[in-house]
Amino acid sequence: TRYLKEKINVQNKDSFEAQGINYNNMVAMAISEENIPDIMFVDNYDYLKLLVEKDMIEDLTDVYEKCASDRIKDIYKSYGE
Repeated sequence: TRYLKEKINVQNKDSFEAQGINYNNMVAMAISEENIPDIMFVDNYDYLKLLVEKDMIEDLTDVYEKCASDRIKDIYKSYGE
């Protein structure tokens, strides 16, 4: 949290915090209320599909190309296409 604030002047704030099924329930509720945080982890295909269908996903390709370090880009390239 302090690192982000110091490096890029961004202060993060948790929208919700949970684990396991409770986390999935919180994600489902956030999607249904169309009130998702700017960043969240989604490992459920159905939730991801729903986010796309509701146009709640932002394409960050340009941001990645502009802002990601060469090291991060090399790591992702190592996975293949």
